[in-house]
Amino acid sequence: MSEHIATIEWSRGDQPFLDKRYARAHDWRFDGGAEVRGSSAPSDLVPAPLSDPAAVDPEEALVAALSSCHMLFFLAFAAKAGFVVDRYRDEAVGVLGLGHAGVSRDYELVLAAAVSSLEELARILKPGGVAALLVAEPRAFAAAAREVGAFGVAARLPINIKGRRHLLLLLERLAERDEEPLLQIERG
Repeated sequence: MSEHIATIEWSRGDQPFLDKRYARAHDWRFDGGAEVRGSSAPSDLVPAPLSDPAAVDPEEALVAALSSCHMLFFLAFAAKAGFVVDRYRDEAVGVLGLGHAGVSRDYELVLAAAVSSLEELARILKPGGVAALLVAEPRAFAAAAREVGAFGVAARLPINIKGRRHLLLLLERLAERDEEPLLQIERG
C-alpha cells in the first residue's frame, strides 16, 4: 500500500462570501513539492474572474490523472514485452453529463493515446502485434496503409461520432514475408 498526499488551500481574504461571488482559485500542493493553481472551470454559473481560466479545474485534473495512469501502465507493459516506445501522446477527453436541475450525474472518459503516423506504429509494433485504431478519414488511411504496407486488418467496425463516419480497426503488424494476418481467433 502506498500513501499519496495533496494539500488543497483556499482563502476568502476580504471578499464577500454569502453572495456566492467569491473567487474559486486555490492552490494544490503535493508531497514532492509541486504546486498547481486550481479553480472551478469558467462557466455561466461561475464566470471569470470568479473562476481562473488559466488554472486547472478538478475535472481536467481527473482526466489528466487517469490518462497519466493509463500511460504509465502502457509504458511498463510495453517495456516488459520488449517494445521500445519513443513517444506517447494522449488527447484524453472527459465529458460530464448533467441530470435533472443541472446536477452532475454521469462521467465519461475517452483516452485517445496516439502515434503520429502509421510508419511510427509499424516501427513500434512487432510483427504479430495488434493495435486498435480509430480512423476519422478512412480513404486517407487506406492510401497511407498501402504505402506503409505493414498491416493487415483483422477486424473493422464502422461507427458514427457526432454525425461523422469513422472506422475502428483492429490492425495486425505483419512480418515482411507474410501476406495474410497472423491473428487467428479460436473458439473454445
